[in-house]
Amino acid sequence: YKAYNCHYTVYWDLYSEAGWAAHQKEYEAEQAREKELEAKTIDLFRIGEMQPERNHHFDGKLSHPGELKRRKFREVDRGGWMSFKMKVNKDQPTALVIEYWGGFSGSKTFDILVENKVIATENISKIAQSKFVYSSYKIPKELITGKESITIKIVPQKGHRAGPVFSVRTIKI
Repeated sequence: YKAYNCHYTVYWDLYSEAGWAAHQKEYEAEQAREKELEAKTIDLFRIGEMQPERNHHFDGKLSHPGELKRRKFREVDRGGWMSFKMKVNKDQPTALVIEYWGGFSGSKTFDILVENKVIATENISKIAQSKFVYSSYKIPKELITGKESITIKIVPQKGHRAGPVFSVRTIKI
């Protein structure tokens, strides 16, 4: 009532009864998936936030933070890189789970290295439209055997950028 001579808009999602039932099932499935992922998590790094970056020994060149949908992220420009440490359970099969935002266009191809060995090459250009996406990468056993933490490095391929990356996890598999 105190807003005088101001313009604002509120958007609401509208569903039919059948549409709501379908949306509710999708929502509940997503919540179950998130809960399962949380139970498997060894270490979670919310990248782009100051204290988690310190805790995970973040380092990088031509890397910058940003924000989208009220969530922090980090991106790497051409010729740059970013690295950080993640906890693992020694001798236990482990995967790396990285969260991206789908729908970005452009040159977004990069390598993911664990202990300086490429475990995956990813291209996130248009991987999904307007939603957060998790991609999982199995870490070879020899890279974690006997270790309590590992170094992850993300390096754009020539002429490309990396990210934005919103979170990184190590999980039990």
